[in-house]
Amino acid sequence: MESIDSLFEKTKDSFEKTLEWFKGEISSLRGSGVNINFIEDIKIDYYNSKVSLKEIASLSLLDSQTISIEPWDKSSIPNIEKALYQADLGGGIKNEGTRILFTFPVLTEEDKQKIIKILKRKTESARISLRRSRDETWKKIQQMAREGEISEDEKFKRRDDLDKLIDQFEEKIEDLEKRKEKEILS
Repeated sequence: MESIDSLFEKTKDSFEKTLEWFKGEISSLRGSGVNINFIEDIKIDYYNSKVSLKEIASLSLLDSQTISIEPWDKSSIPNIEKALYQADLGGGIKNEGTRILFTFPVLTEEDKQKIIKILKRKTESARISLRRSRDETWKKIQQMAREGEISEDEKFKRRDDLDKLIDQFEEKIEDLEKRKEKEILS
């Protein structure tokens, strides 16, 4: 049978995974400036295998709207160009022979509001995941108390600990959401 401490460790790990997932999800949401994260994981056909863009090219920001993509192997430029078109990110693609410039248009207010809606959905998904983990843990704690593995006092103490833990993670998610929203609107 699982100990109460290992149950809490598993719950905390689950919360951490949710937080990491959320960070990954919102990193791809575009703010008013361009972020290299937005394109670095696009898969490119490269010598009969799929590799991410960051593995075969140097990516750098030229200005707040333009990313320079300079592949180490210049023969991969057509495949990079094709992958960028297929990704359908809404940016402009310009092949300069030795590099590709990927330019994002300036976001309109309507675009920003659409991105904020996506951010809100992702935030809610993260919160639901946290609550689901908390509820599973609470059911296990209640079962442990019913089976006499822990006392009633311990059960309620652990519920308070669980509430504090979820509050910490919900606060982290809320902070990330606020920062991302500010980035999108700026």
